[in-house]
Formats: sequence, C-alpha cells, structure tokens
Amino acid sequence: MWRAPLPVRAGRGPTSFPPPPGAGRGRGGPPAAPSALAAPSAPEKPQPKNGGVLIYSCTTAPVNLNVYISAGPAEERTLGTVYETLFSYRHEVDLDYRNDFEILPWLAEKWETPDPKTVIIQLRKGVKWHDGVEFTADDVDFSFKYGIDPANKFRVAGNVFNQVAGSQVIDKYTVKLTAKEPVRDFLTLLGDRVAFILPKHVMDRGDDFRRVAIGTGPFTLKEYDANKGTLVAKNPNYWQPGRPYIDGIRCQYGMQSQHEQAAFTAGQIDILHANDRVQLETMQKSVPGLQSSSISVQSGLAILPKLGKKPWDDVRVRKAIHLAVDRQGLKAAALFGDGIINPPGMPGDRTGWAIPPEELLKLPGYRQPKDLDITEAKRLMGEAGLAGGLKTSMLYGTNLTLGVRIAEPLQAQLAKIGIDATLRPLPIAEARANEEKGDFDLLVQNTADHAFRLNFEHQDMNGPHYSDIVDAKLTELLYKAARSLDVNEAKRAAMEMQRYLLETNFYIPTIAPLSFPMWQRWVFDYVFEPSNVNRMTRSQGYRVWMDVDKMPADRK
Repeated sequence: MWRAPLPVRAGRGPTSFPPPPGAGRGRGGPPAAPSALAAPSAPEKPQPKNGGVLIYSCTTAPVNLNVYISAGPAEERTLGTVYETLFSYRHEVDLDYRNDFEILPWLAEKWETPDPKTVIIQLRKGVKWHDGVEFTADDVDFSFKYGIDPANKFRVAGNVFNQVAGSQVIDKYTVKLTAKEPVRDFLTLLGDRVAFILPKHVMDRGDDFRRVAIGTGPFTLKEYDANKGTLVAKNPNYWQPGRPYIDGIRCQYGMQSQHEQAAFTAGQIDILHANDRVQLETMQKSVPGLQSSSISVQSGLAILPKLGKKPWDDVRVRKAIHLAVDRQGLKAAALFGDGIINPPGMPGDRTGWAIPPEELLKLPGYRQPKDLDITEAKRLMGEAGLAGGLKTSMLYGTNLTLGVRIAEPLQAQLAKIGIDATLRPLPIAEARANEEKGDFDLLVQNTADHAFRLNFEHQDMNGPHYSDIVDAKLTELLYKAARSLDVNEAKRAAMEMQRYLLETNFYIPTIAPLSFPMWQRWVFDYVFEPSNVNRMTRSQGYRVWMDVDKMPADRK
C-alpha cells in the first residue's frame, strides 16, 4: 500500500534490533556539564513482569482468517500478533514515526538495494512457525506470489503489494523482490502492518488460510469466534528471547461505544481510545491511575461527490461545496475545538509534505470569516443553473464516530448555499455495499491516507472505484509524489497535487480528529498508534507487560 511519502534509509539494513521497551531515543543537545551538587536520581523504571491477559475491544471481526482477502483493520487487529512482516518501523513512546521514520528489520535481518527496483533480503535464521516448521525464503516467495496472483483477487494485491512485480528464492535464507518500477518507499510497503508472510507448508498440506492461522508472531491463535472474539496465547518459542511478557490477548467483537467505556471503567478492558478531550476528562475522574496521551490521527473525513452523476460532474458545484464547508465550525461542533484541518490529498500534519497551516487557513474554503466564501459559493451555484437550490443525499457509515458527529453540521452548512442534503446513515456493511455499487450522491468517507485514497479511487487496482476520478494530471502528480526517487521532487509533486485538487475539488476534505489513547494503570510500555482505533500489532504486543498485582481481583 502506498503511504504518504516518508524517508527510508537505503542501502544495507541494520542488523540491530529495536531497543527494549521504554528505552526511547535521545532528544536535545549534548549532556550538561557535571554539577557540584548531585542531581536527584530519576525514579527507577519498573521492570517488566510476566503474566496477565490483555483485553480490548476490536469492534468488528474479519471476514475470515485469510489476512490477504480484505487486508484491512479487522484482520490487523485480530491477527496482527500472530503473523509478522519482513520489516517494521521504529515505534516508541516518545516517537511519532510519521515524521521521524526509520525502517527496521523484522523477519528480515539484512537487505541490499542494488537498484531502485530490487531488494535482496537475508532472512533471520532459527525462526519457527507456530507448528515448529522452520521459516525460510520459500515462505516469502510463496506469500508474494500467492498475494499478487490476479486469479485470487485479494485486496492485499491492490492495497499493499501493488508495487511488487515478482520474487525469486536465491537460497534457503535469501529472497529477491522486484518492484514494477523504481520506487522510493519499497521497504515501507514491505513493512506495512498487513504485509504478512504466510507459511507455504500450510497451503501445501491442504489447509485453508480462511480457517487456519499459523504465524511466526509472539502469539498463537487459540480461539476465534466471529460473533464473540479472539484469544491469542503467548508463543513460548518466539524468536525474540524473553518475549512476549503477557500470557495472551483477548480481542472482543461487537461492543458498542458505551459498553466499551463501561468495561474500561470497571477494569475489564485494558486499552481504549477516547473520542474527544471531554470524554477523556470524564474517564480520568472515574478510573484511578488512568494513563493517557493525545495524538493526531492519520485519518480524516472527506466528502466524495459521485463524479459520474450530475451535477457533480460540474466543477462549479463541487467548488461551491468546498467553499461552504466551515472546517473551524466542524472542529468546534464535533471536537470541542481540537483536531486537524486537512488540505486535499495529504494529512494536514505531515510536515514538509502538506500545505502549511499558516498558508492553508488563508485560502478560500479555509479562511475565516466565511462571508466571502458563502457569497462566492452562491454565485457558482447560480452560474451552474442551480440558483433555486439542489436536493441531494449524503451517505455515511454509522461506524464513523466523527462522521456521525459532523453530519448534521455539514448538512446545515450546505443549506446556506441552497443544497438540501438528506442524511443517509447506514450500518458499516450496508454503507460499504452502497459505496461499492456507486449508490450515492455525496459520500462522507474515512480517508486513511488521503493521497493513497485518491490513488486507490482512480487507478486500475483491485478495489472498488467509488468516485469515478479519471484525470491524467492527477495521476502524474500522484505517481511523482509516491515514486520519485528524489525526495525533494516528491515533496514538490505533493504540494502541486494539493493545489491542483483545490482547483478541481474531486473531493472535499474536512477535518481529522485527535485521538486520546487510554490504558490502565497496570499496563506498561503500551505504544499507541496514531489512530482512533484500539489495536495490538506485532510492534506492540511483543513489548507490552502488565502488573497483575494491580489488576482487579476477578482478573488475576
């Protein structure tokens, strides 16, 4: 899956492994000169303990256990500690990896990039699948060929492996992967959280990945019930000595938000994300020793007009919507003033890649007050023959907490320019079905990565094409931003892409929320994601530990 471009260290990869939990990275300048008075010693850091089963809510179950079919968050949350990837990224408490990015070896040990289309990977030796069979290059070769085979029509092919042209086994522990074309962030793609490596021998013996999950990860699958949840148990033969610390992880499905909060308050689940600062403050009052933080999430909401339908094929109407949206008003109404205002095509906090806030907030559609924008929007509607108004509808999934919160404010904002938008809130499955059929006028959608989302929308990939974007210039700019080997050229293309989208208004970005991750006082070294969902992946599960003595009596 193409991500918003990030620097990746090229050449031969490091052989060192991530530091132990909590080690962090140094910040600031050189050490201070010794003082005549001894500085007070820092509190001794708690040392990891073994034991405990971590519990959290996963909301929805995957379609089945084959992680390549949907290649989405449900698969990641359920099986992200069972399967592993070739690469990962440095993921620590004091590090936002989006702007301080470093690729790390995982199942890979070393790598070489002899040219921009090729990576030769030496694998870790001694890694075992959960059934005791040795992990080798045959597994990597099988996984990529299986994943990208067009006959399988796996979402992972278009969603993650879309740049992989092929693979070749060099020897038992060495494999060569080839990209379709020179690409700057090939290793980033191979480190995607759902770029899982699967066991070849499991397929060879006739097992079905839809029903069987055997990985190399820190936990083994013990229970799976699509209606209730999943239990994974500690892998006693994990290749990282002494890890993991906890005995298992239980992922519970189907919990509504109010049930999650009640369970967290009662100490029956261990990690949760508050939807806003007020909810966090409420939880702080009721949960003793609550640990928390805040982070801008990597997904925001946007309005996608169905370009193949009138009047959305008219740029004047799309521009009018863009001008009518009051982003600051949405932040005040839905997020108590928190959150990020996004430019089109890029998360707004992506330093160096996104139009800077000080420039963005002066542009039409973003500026305050809104009087000039509303006047211009009405003029454009009249010019498009819609001076008398327009009746339409706005589809969104009720799983989108922010979508539910901004729907009515958006409806009121559009009404100011004569657009009467009937709200169409649907459960997630129904909303997705309508999206894939193209049965919508305006779609409020979660854009996990804005530029990727646009790429996914209008390129010839395996996923659904929701909004009918077909534009040669946008395609060219997307490819430059994603694949230019010169990072400065990529940044220039990303900026030009955003400005072009401000002219064409193929989609209308709104806001991205802040996430407020919370975890119980007995949970240590939990490294939260820049996301508003609870998850436990291979880069988190192996390092988390719990002080069982502090847990509720009925969980010890």
